Amino acid sequence: MCEEHVAFIVFFVGVYIAWKYRIQAISIIKSRERPKTGLIIAFATMIIGVVWYWFTLWQRDTFFPTNPATIEEFLGSGNFAILGAKSPLEVPMAAILHPNNGIGLLSSIQPLSKKQRSQTSL
Repeated sequence: MCEEHVAFIVFFVGVYIAWKYRIQAISIIKSRERPKTGLIIAFATMIIGVVWYWFTLWQRDTFFPTNPATIEEFLGSGNFAILGAKSPLEVPMAAILHPNNGIGLLSSIQPLSKKQRSQTSL
């Protein structure tokens, strides 16, 4: 997992916190009161996740530009073609929309031989 993808987890931690305080959120919306600390933390966490993602993408594209002719190799699109995805970000959606591709991939994996296991434990 790359640094820019961790922002997704941070965002969904904020969503989880907001879900945990959903009853307070509904009562605050109805009474138009000032939000409590739990909700402020939830929304701040979601905002931090979004800003972090945009910043890491900007930083990656600014300091490590990729030649458009080699973008498919850079994204490793050949590694995800069996799932029907063109980039790593499309893998979760492809797994949801086409679960048979993922099941077929998992069923085609062969266990390592004894020789291969000894080579990987170096």
